[in-house]
Amino acid sequence: MHFQNQKSRFLVFALALIISCNFIPTARAQTNRQAPVTEDERREAHQLSVTFTKRLGETLDFEVVMRELFVPDAVERYVASEKKKAAQSGYPWVILSQEIFIDVALLDKANADDWRNLYVQTNNFVILGFVRGLRSNIDFEKLKPTDLYPAAVIQLLDHDPLLKTFILKKARSRNLRSVADMRIAATTLARANELMRKDSQPIDLEAAFFRIGTRHAATQARGDLDLDKLRDQAIHVELESNAYPSDVSVGGRNIVVTTLSFYVLSLARTGDRLKIMWAYPAVG
Repeated sequence: MHFQNQKSRFLVFALALIISCNFIPTARAQTNRQAPVTEDERREAHQLSVTFTKRLGETLDFEVVMRELFVPDAVERYVASEKKKAAQSGYPWVILSQEIFIDVALLDKANADDWRNLYVQTNNFVILGFVRGLRSNIDFEKLKPTDLYPAAVIQLLDHDPLLKTFILKKARSRNLRSVADMRIAATTLARANELMRKDSQPIDLEAAFFRIGTRHAATQARGDLDLDKLRDQAIHVELESNAYPSDVSVGGRNIVVTTLSFYVLSLARTGDRLKIMWAYPAVG
């Protein structure tokens, strides 16, 4: 993932604000006219955010987290949403992640397994890189992409024409133009993830997130932290507009919630409980 300096500085700035100013930026301005989020919805969304962060840190695997916490047809809903968005905007590609651009025609040509596998491997690559950075105790304010990945992984992607810009920005990234491209990219990322897992252990992402923030907070603020209160202030719940994230519910009432794991979650009620429709990196 190509992490630009201003984006890593934004992450640190946002975390410092959580600690020192009791403030968390909202995922977006609320623009719809639906009934506001109820207290029950807020509590349930908050708990799902906590559970997502906990399970992601324990497993370091989006495949497991999707199976446990996402709606069963999350990928199909995502593809339907992207088709709708492409028809409205005319954009020629889908942005699955920074430096992963997929020709819009593949929304019809690739099957759900292809989209799911690329999404899983891409996000596993992102979270494993972040975890490596967290365990290395790097300064995220001075973050370089190469700080997050070992040399063998950087070399692996650098030799793949589809992914050579994912870590090192050497040229303009090329769109994935075929189902074969999607599968090759997913396979390469899976190999990279396997290399990184050899040195990866489960991590308390919430605690790591707080560590980054407190490192840049005022000394007096660090000494008086109430983690329960801090968690309540950091996890922000609101209704989701049609603008951001994508309307993956295809017409339903969605809730968006921030997490302490670098992701924003789009939620919707299925049966008697909220489940995750999609997870979007908050940085990158």
